[in-house]
Amino acid sequence: MVGVPAELLRGLGRGYDGPRALGEPNRAVGRRGHEHVLLMLDGDSPGRMATAKMLPELARHFFVKNLELPDQMKPHSAPEKVLRHLIGTE
Repeated sequence: MVGVPAELLRGLGRGYDGPRALGEPNRAVGRRGHEHVLLMLDGDSPGRMATAKMLPELARHFFVKNLELPDQMKPHSAPEKVLRHLIGTE
């Protein structure tokens, strides 16, 4: 929608339990030669807690920028205007 390559993280609804939760997306990003990651998880308490746990792990391998969504907003349903603002392409 906004022209940025993306990897989907699924199954974090029960919480982030360490590097294994990153699984294939983490390996796929590295295989493609990316050095920068834009992290955007749900704008709710579980999403923010998972972000806090994931950032240090991702930062070991990539330059990471956290794109924090407004309260209760989800990446898949966020308005394009919000996404472009967070990514910096507006």
